[in-house]
Amino acid sequence: MTTYIVSFLLIFILPLTVLTISWLGREWHDQRSEVIATQERSLAAVTRNMNATVQHLLMTTNQMALDPALSPTDQDQYTYGRMDNALVRYDLSSPMIQKTFLYSEKTPSMLYSSDGTYDLIPTLYKYGMVAGSTESNKEVRKLLYSTVPRMIFTPAADGKTDQLTLAVPITNTPGSSPKGMAFYTMSAARLRQEFLDAAAVPNQALMLDFTNGQIVSNTKLAGMKLPPVSRGQNWKLVNQQNKLRVTTAEGSGNLFKVLSVTTPPSPWPPLMSWLLNYWWLFTGLLLAGGILIWYLGRRQYAGIKQLAAVVPQPTGQAPAPAGSEIVQLESAIKAYVANHQATVAQERVRLPLVRNQVLQMLISGRVSDDITVNRLLHLAQVSFFHPNYLIGIMVDGPAVDDQVLAAPVVADSYMVYFVHRTSRAEVIVLINYDRAVDPRVILRQVRDELAVNSRSAMFAGRPVTELASLHDAYIEAVTAQMTNQPTTANLVSFYTVRHDAGEGGPFDMDNELKLSNALAQGNAAMAREAFEALFNLAIQNYRPDTAIDFPMANLISEVLKADYRKYHQVNEELVEKLLNVMSFSELHTILVETIQKLTAPPIDDTPAPADLGAAMRAYISQNASSPTFSLVDVAEKFDLSVPYTSRFVKETTGITFTTFVQELRMARIRTALEQTKAPIKDIVTANGYYDVANFTRKFKKINGVTPTQYRQLHQRAGSKDDDAIL
Repeated sequence: MTTYIVSFLLIFILPLTVLTISWLGREWHDQRSEVIATQERSLAAVTRNMNATVQHLLMTTNQMALDPALSPTDQDQYTYGRMDNALVRYDLSSPMIQKTFLYSEKTPSMLYSSDGTYDLIPTLYKYGMVAGSTESNKEVRKLLYSTVPRMIFTPAADGKTDQLTLAVPITNTPGSSPKGMAFYTMSAARLRQEFLDAAAVPNQALMLDFTNGQIVSNTKLAGMKLPPVSRGQNWKLVNQQNKLRVTTAEGSGNLFKVLSVTTPPSPWPPLMSWLLNYWWLFTGLLLAGGILIWYLGRRQYAGIKQLAAVVPQPTGQAPAPAGSEIVQLESAIKAYVANHQATVAQERVRLPLVRNQVLQMLISGRVSDDITVNRLLHLAQVSFFHPNYLIGIMVDGPAVDDQVLAAPVVADSYMVYFVHRTSRAEVIVLINYDRAVDPRVILRQVRDELAVNSRSAMFAGRPVTELASLHDAYIEAVTAQMTNQPTTANLVSFYTVRHDAGEGGPFDMDNELKLSNALAQGNAAMAREAFEALFNLAIQNYRPDTAIDFPMANLISEVLKADYRKYHQVNEELVEKLLNVMSFSELHTILVETIQKLTAPPIDDTPAPADLGAAMRAYISQNASSPTFSLVDVAEKFDLSVPYTSRFVKETTGITFTTFVQELRMARIRTALEQTKAPIKDIVTANGYYDVANFTRKFKKINGVTPTQYRQLHQRAGSKDDDAIL
């Protein structure tokens, strides 16, 4: 029951929970983005309205400067009447204005208003247009002679309400000396109410910030009292301390700032939305899971009993007590395993043999494509984890007969595989090692451990970094073995990257390059000329006391590699001959015969290109419907190499082999769809495709419609044409 419950939780509930959390996270992010966008729109709207109000008052002040009623030349009762009427008009021009006061230089001790005249100094302090509780002529002069507008905020005190005043110089033109000052007193309570109405969500507070204070729409935000904030307050610090999101917008003329202060949105709305929409899913899964667990719990006892009856009982033992199905099942499984121990042991013996065969094929180059190599390595349970490879050859001895097929040596930075050659008495050591490892040390250790009682030498090729280059390393190790001197039998010899000995040394780079190119191009005369020069140089530099005859080893290696490039595998027969040579003359004869064979022109028994092209197209057309048909089949049919066959097909048809076969198959399928009523699956499989779904996608990509739609369109068109003919 515990197994069933845990399985149900892992298979159904856990993935559903993960999807739910992902959905909730995305939903919460979307809702948060929407709330933030709404809050920013509210901030922009409030800022826009406040800017419009300020701009309106600035324009009103410009009109005052040009209004003759506010610039009287004499002082009488009619003058005051006209001024009162004008100020009433200006008061009514904006709902935000509570009262307008006008100061004129002509009457420096008075303020004009729509309801009469006021004494200058007391009125300025009474209405909060000058900060402080005592009269300060310096502060008054600073205010009255200011050339730029000022926003004056007086916080509430002594039972009074907050007071907001905009003082604007009265000038005829911008930059000229003011003729006076207009004071517009505005209702802070009205502004606070407008901000409160404009707030998009309950967790948003809008704030009008001044130099000496602020007007806040909501002093309590999500149960948290906002701290006092001034224009110089570090809002980032406030955000970090209170987890608030603060957005600021600059007001017109740098007179004020409008701030939006919000708390993080609650995660509950998306959770409640999910519960309302998908409660039935969780409920249904829990009910289905409970019923399934109950059913499986009832069935498991019967299942164990049936399984115990199917598995053969152990022979020679007393049966388990009746009713003990679990004990019977356990005993039966043990008997089953015991009966197959012989098979397991046989497979353990066969695995080293398979590994040995696969590694031989890999080293000799008989398999080279990646797919085949990986399949064979997987079959032989061979793994290469490091980037470098090295091949060493040691003559086999009686001491290593029982060890060459043993399990590989595995260390942190290298692995060693052993390959036993039955055709020659030798052991090939394949080292796969890391860059930080010295492979020579590993080879010495292997030699010492395998040949405890003998003084066998170890011959190695240069390191390679690709499995496809193992045959080069093997050829170089073989040439080192061929040219090794008997006096160095107790040494580990390496055929490493040579260092040019300079002019007069044992190597001739020009002739080596000439020999390599001549063998590749099939130029017999050039190859023979370069070979003779290199062979004579190697004989002249022969030293019996050296470990390896490097010039001769290099020459033999070039010939063996050229032979490999032509036949795509190591020529074991040639290697055997070279290993058994007894003199330089015999070696010269074998190498000359090999060069003549490599540079001999091929027997031209193939038809002319035109005939070959026609024959090849006919053969491809005849076999294109076979699902296993490949370019290798064409190459083998006409006794050509695969690369040459690929190029010839493209030169002859103008397209690649794969495209040519695909077009043939598509043309036959379209014809069958148009002219027959056979099922589409039969048509597709008869033309080389097994996966009908995959073919349908490919057909639609090429023809624009599915096979069914193609048949409907063309058979309908055919019937219309027949009707027209009739």
